[in-house]
Amino acid sequence: MPYETWQQPDPLVSERGLPMQEGFVQPYSYDNLMRQFNGGKNCHHRGLDIGTVSSVSPTGSVNGGLGTPISAVTRSVVTLIGKTGGNVGEFGRLDTRSGKTVRGGRNYARSMNVPGYGLVYLFSRNYGRWRSGNVIVTKVLDGPLKDYTIRYMHMGAIRPDLKVGSIVEAGEHIAIMGSTAILDSTPHVHIDMENPKGERRDLAPYIGLPDTSLQCGGHHYEDKPPVTPKRSATVTSSKSHDASGTSTMLTPIETESDNGMIMRTLPRTERNKNDDLL
Repeated sequence: MPYETWQQPDPLVSERGLPMQEGFVQPYSYDNLMRQFNGGKNCHHRGLDIGTVSSVSPTGSVNGGLGTPISAVTRSVVTLIGKTGGNVGEFGRLDTRSGKTVRGGRNYARSMNVPGYGLVYLFSRNYGRWRSGNVIVTKVLDGPLKDYTIRYMHMGAIRPDLKVGSIVEAGEHIAIMGSTAILDSTPHVHIDMENPKGERRDLAPYIGLPDTSLQCGGHHYEDKPPVTPKRSATVTSSKSHDASGTSTMLTPIETESDNGMIMRTLPRTERNKNDDLL
């Protein structure tokens, strides 16, 4: 069935007026951009936190932006899907209580009906070992970031027909906004990226945001492809296609909690290879 989508007003530049890399799109509105690469306390936030925006779609107007669509940033294959309430130990336990809850000082309904999804429980009761909530891990198929890994976390729900091996196009609906594994702060989607060597890199310049990776004493990444303005609008698809995909997780470094505390993660294992999620 068709899913609600959000498209940036100008496919050549982002809402911040910066050029988009060819083959990339904004995953969501930047009207509530919360944190960027190295933007957390002690400079341990190696990703983007994009907060909910009510005006993104009609669904968002009823619950502070929750339930609004999140898009894939570039053409990729899905390599892992983790669902809150599925594997509870890894991805946390859903909050299935009725009524409202508070995040970031604001009241939100714990559940809502979303077109194409039905009744969705948008929050979780705990973190789970991944500390990601609902998570989609993808591998880029084309362009300057080919074979890079991009992850999307904390979503309210993952598109029901999406599965490991699905190919998603740039701008294609993949999930909806929620607050899984976010127990205090404002609901948001966390997006991060690793190169094939397993090194975290800043996605921002590819999707029309300033590069902030040097703000905390970082260095120039020699493997970082040059950013060129996007030349044409990206064609998106409402369907997914099967392809072979391998389930991969990432190497732990540090995790920042909602209250700003930095926690060391466990040594690298096959089950828990995660870091810097919130």
